[in-house]
Amino acid sequence: MKLRKIDSHEETIEFLVFNYDGQGSALVIENNDGIVVSKSVNELKDIFLGEFGKEKEYELI
Repeated sequence: MKLRKIDSHEETIEFLVFNYDGQGSALVIENNDGIVVSKSVNELKDIFLGEFGKEKEYELI
């Protein structure tokens, strides 16, 4: 699954694996840089649902 930041078409997040650690985290590649990083369940909530009280920042591409 790949998302991009709504206000910046260069900023992307590609999800490789969800819940790989049993804690709800995901492995992602940001901005097509080839580096795999881990996102916590709280970071994922912010990405998919928007931060508390704010509009969501990413859209599916």
